[in-house]
Amino acid sequence: MELSANVEEAKQELIDTDYLSKVERKVPLIFYYLKKIFNAMTEIRDQFLNIITENLKSFESEDVLDWDAELKFLGLDSISSINIIMAIEDELGVEIPDEYLNEETFKTANTLFNVVLSLK
Repeated sequence: MELSANVEEAKQELIDTDYLSKVERKVPLIFYYLKKIFNAMTEIRDQFLNIITENLKSFESEDVLDWDAELKFLGLDSISSINIIMAIEDELGVEIPDEYLNEETFKTANTLFNVVLSLK
């Protein structure tokens, strides 16, 4: 019984201090920034997807990229890896450090994209 009384007291305190209305006023601003972040992420994803598909030898333009397919089976070789790195650095403004230049990073589009996002 005492726990429910404490919860009710806390609710009433929030109402009395006008805390809830302050939060409600900030909600549109929060959604505005979430939308900006989402749009930026979508733009980065689209640029990344374009870089990958342009540099994979066996990828046809009408194909849909399976983000978890191994890139080596889609035609990734050492030359296309270098081209992808250069394009990511130029177009996305991300410098990929040497420690990420390994087979695990380039295993799938998803693993490479996660590295790019972590560096952005």
